[in-house]
Amino acid sequence: MIVSHKFKFIFIKTRKTAGSSIERKLQPYLGPEDILSGSEQDGTPRQNFPLNGKGHIGWKTILDKGYVTPEQWNTYFKFCVERNSYDKAVSDWLYHRDIRGTIGEKMSLQAFVLQRAPTDWERYTEEDKPVVEVVRYEMLHSFFSKFAASILKIPLELDIYIKKNRSRGDSSIYYRKEPLARAAVYSRFRKEISHFHFSPPEIT
Repeated sequence: MIVSHKFKFIFIKTRKTAGSSIERKLQPYLGPEDILSGSEQDGTPRQNFPLNGKGHIGWKTILDKGYVTPEQWNTYFKFCVERNSYDKAVSDWLYHRDIRGTIGEKMSLQAFVLQRAPTDWERYTEEDKPVVEVVRYEMLHSFFSKFAASILKIPLELDIYIKKNRSRGDSSIYYRKEPLARAAVYSRFRKEISHFHFSPPEIT
């Protein structure tokens, strides 16, 4: 999460959408009064943010915690990034299984989605309508360069950080192994899938 009073923008950090990469890229340009949730794992320092605070917080929390005033919320540029739900579910499952090791090797993709699907819908919507600009993950590179030019007034490209030894392949591989997982994703991400018209991967 970033609240930049210097540049008058708010970034809501969603899961598995290059949020830490965005934070790390923008951190050197932030002002002393700006707020950055940071990422200990990715080496991005926190700034004016509680040590026990969670970076994936929604717009209501940003207002309730007083990170911005209602007037600032209404006038700052606000954005988040969203990703195809089927790809997002696989990415989060593999992250918790292989990187963090917080779930067992035997937990299936279907079970993971039904128990802890990484849905962020409530973080950027009110009454099922987005209250910030939602950037499609596949458009993030082009958006970021335009954002940097118009908001930061500098040329800046986003290089999405890909951890070493994470050769995962296309998400269709995992749905081919677990056909029922697609139905689980649809049930847990129904609102995102309906709003953004996300399609499941083709299984041949």
